[in-house]
Amino acid sequence: MKKLAVAMLALALFAVGAVSAQSKENEMDITVTIGGADFAAVFDENDAVQSIAALFPLSVSMSEWTGNNEYYARLPQKIAVGNAVQPQSFAAGDIALYNGLSLVIFYAATTQTSGYVKVGHIDGTGLKGSLDRANGSVTFSKAELRKSDGKPTAESETEEIRSLYKEMYRAMIAKDMAEMRRIHGDDFVLVHMTGQRMDKGAYLAAVKDGTLNYYSADHDDISVRVDGSRATLCGKSRVSAAVYGGGRRTWRLQQDMTLEKIGDSWQFTHSKASTY
Repeated sequence: MKKLAVAMLALALFAVGAVSAQSKENEMDITVTIGGADFAAVFDENDAVQSIAALFPLSVSMSEWTGNNEYYARLPQKIAVGNAVQPQSFAAGDIALYNGLSLVIFYAATTQTSGYVKVGHIDGTGLKGSLDRANGSVTFSKAELRKSDGKPTAESETEEIRSLYKEMYRAMIAKDMAEMRRIHGDDFVLVHMTGQRMDKGAYLAAVKDGTLNYYSADHDDISVRVDGSRATLCGKSRVSAAVYGGGRRTWRLQQDMTLEKIGDSWQFTHSKASTY
């Protein structure tokens, strides 16, 4: 009987360990940059997390709500909550989604949880002081995977480029010209479906003055191949746009793009547009 009890205890401990390992494996390591300081964090495994992470890297200006011990920022699009769970309370460092619209960092505990679902947790102390000093300037990004020699892995480079493609569309839609200039190389060339070629200056000017207006983009596929400091990307997206004075319509737009890594940052150097 004693041997049976010991065996059952060992089996239970093994099961707990397996669940714990699986839970850890399913977590997403992220970096939360508050001002100039990086904080390690993890996102839980749920539907809301996958949708939020698709927006990374995500820079926001967060506002404080002292009544609930939080800093919050509205997201660029509504996030479906899916299977994310509303907890009974939040602890300092918890990250949450409010009503599918706002990303929240709690700097102290609270029991006011109506409308919130937990998506992750930041490691570290002194969050309120860091958020105060940064005036709520926060960037969320996936933690960069690195080899033992300190260099990024091919997997992390691929994810970075996929995120950059999504960021490109966000900047196009928002007419964020500073970001457009940052992510496109000085020698960037766009070849339209008509065969017309536009250099970086002409392309950015067309986005800015409304010759090219973009309203939304839903991504069907983003294929990336990395070769050292160069990469190719084939992006297939359903894009709502109005171009050259025409009416708004949805295009099944494919962009075959090349990129080059300058320093620590990838930039688009060429794009050929077609439909799929």
